[in-house]
Amino acid sequence: MMEIDWQFHYFLANNIWVYSNIMMIAPFIISCLFRYFKQDMNKVLWTDHLARLGLIFTISFYVYDLIVKYVVDGG
Repeated sequence: MMEIDWQFHYFLANNIWVYSNIMMIAPFIISCLFRYFKQDMNKVLWTDHLARLGLIFTISFYVYDLIVKYVVDGG
């Protein structure tokens, strides 16, 4: 049976968290600026999807991170 290297996943999760936060700053700022300057709530802007994709990534990452941190750090 193959064992999971939890230490690898622990450091991978930390790296993903640091670098994805840096990379998601620009799309969130762009979508906020587009929404601020075009304040029609009935109009769907393509930049709204940037923020939604970032939120979906964040939620799915939290699930992965919770599992890894629970195993490595204990519950």
